[in-house]
Amino acid sequence: MTSEQMVAAAAVGYVVQWLKAFKRFPTWAVQVGTVVIVAACYAVFVSVPTAAGWQAWARDVVGFGLSALGVASVAGAAGLAAQTDSIP
Repeated sequence: MTSEQMVAAAAVGYVVQWLKAFKRFPTWAVQVGTVVIVAACYAVFVSVPTAAGWQAWARDVVGFGLSALGVASVAGAAGLAAQTDSIP
């Protein structure tokens, strides 16, 4: 992952952690929103899918998304973003 991709994943993860903290957003909606945000950010900042390379693109989006979710978890645990109420 390039440094730009790491910054983008960190930004997405930070935003997702804040969204997960709001009780008015159902968890399933935040998870669906996370998938959409991750795919859109990857398409804008990294590359768009092509007919020949969509499988590699999808694999890379999954890795990007997992990085973003890891940042969200660390941000919440470190007190840098709001914590979710899933585990008191």
